[in-house]
Amino acid sequence: MPYRTTSSRPPCGLCERPAAGYCGACRRARCAGHVDHEGWCEACDEALYRFGRSEMGRGVMERYAIVLALLGGAAAVHEGFGVLAMVFSIVGLPTVFVWRIRGRRTQFLREMGRRPPEPRR
Repeated sequence: MPYRTTSSRPPCGLCERPAAGYCGACRRARCAGHVDHEGWCEACDEALYRFGRSEMGRGVMERYAIVLALLGGAAAVHEGFGVLAMVFSIVGLPTVFVWRIRGRRTQFLREMGRRPPEPRR
């Protein structure tokens, strides 16, 4: 192939088309057809979903229920704890889930950063 007709961009790692950019998670070259709207390739998007679902509810609901039970018991002793238990149940649960999801995403990206680069063909 003559020099001037070769593409200066590397090929996509999943097909042979020229890469439009790099995946934001695995940093591998991907064409426009294999990158979603967030800048991630389809494989990393699916891997994040599976990674997040693997341990999503473990330990979180148990801790939340224990704290809520303790606040409910304290509310029986003093009425001020009843208001605290109500606020904790309304605000605490969504906060715990958002915090957990973002933590899992950060952990996933940290593990993706440790991956070796894509092998050359």
